[in-house]
Amino acid sequence: MVLLSDVLSKVTEKDIMEHYYNCSIKDKKAIYKNLLRNDDKPTCYFNWYRGHYYLVDRGRGRDSNFDCFTLVKSIYNCNFSEALCFINRDMNLNISSNSIINSNNKIKIKKNDNETDKSLHLKINYKVKSRKWNQHDIDYWNQFNINISTLKLYNVIPVSSFESDNNDSFKFKPKYKYKETDPCYAYVFKYDNCIRLKLYRPLNAISKWQGNINITDVFGYEQLPDECNTVYICSSLKDLMCLHEMGFTAIAPQSETSDIPEEIIDNIRLRSKKLIILFDNDYTGIEQSKKYASKYNCRYIVLPHDDISKDVAEYVKNHGLNKTKEIILTSKQLIR
Repeated sequence: MVLLSDVLSKVTEKDIMEHYYNCSIKDKKAIYKNLLRNDDKPTCYFNWYRGHYYLVDRGRGRDSNFDCFTLVKSIYNCNFSEALCFINRDMNLNISSNSIINSNNKIKIKKNDNETDKSLHLKINYKVKSRKWNQHDIDYWNQFNINISTLKLYNVIPVSSFESDNNDSFKFKPKYKYKETDPCYAYVFKYDNCIRLKLYRPLNAISKWQGNINITDVFGYEQLPDECNTVYICSSLKDLMCLHEMGFTAIAPQSETSDIPEEIIDNIRLRSKKLIILFDNDYTGIEQSKKYASKYNCRYIVLPHDDISKDVAEYVKNHGLNKTKEIILTSKQLIR
């Protein structure tokens, strides 16, 4: 087994990224392509953030950013432990390991590739075992004033363990087991007789998100009332649940750069008088707010800037539920 500490004792995360990008990387220069999606223009850049080295894709939002380990996992369609083995081998680190890795499943990536290998987009299946809510779960979600009843309403379940298959054998293997320092929650998406999962590990910097959710899946749509005055379109299910605790009605796409299907927008307009975009107050959030306000012919709100809060959930955590609600209600509604 190759340990993360052994790898990082020999190379940095930037070294790893440069190896697989096959070039010397200049930080903060928007001259690179996102290799994990179809990318026509080199508009991404690299930078360190909280001790980790990321490709930053501001055009697509946070969900498109990735670190070197996510890149290697995608290249080889493997888990984190296997990715460390590949890094050890590919970069000739000579770390002692008994792990066996298959050298035949690598996706060849060139610096200027315009298309991502289709195998990166194949869906993985999951088997999830739930557990009972405990005090650690309650304490985590209470930071955002989100109650257990709200989590249940939006089909969030605490995970005891999960297994996933792979695109070659379709055999399920254990991938996660609960511990207090690494809780996992399953966002269960139910719509039109389909069930998909988005797995959220909030305290895990390496494997925070995974799942088989579709980019067009919209959280909160199933829970919308038949009639309401206003529907907010926010950045995430966590933001959505905070808004619910304030008494607001909201939906959330998979990211700020995800288009909501037209039939859903049309249906919402039949139920509500107004649509309001309420994305993050960073550059991407504001630009996407303008874009979708124009596209959906609605208004948008930008939360005031501060050094610690950029979305609804962070505002609730740092300023409280009532203050955040007051800010939303008194914010000027803008239109592009």
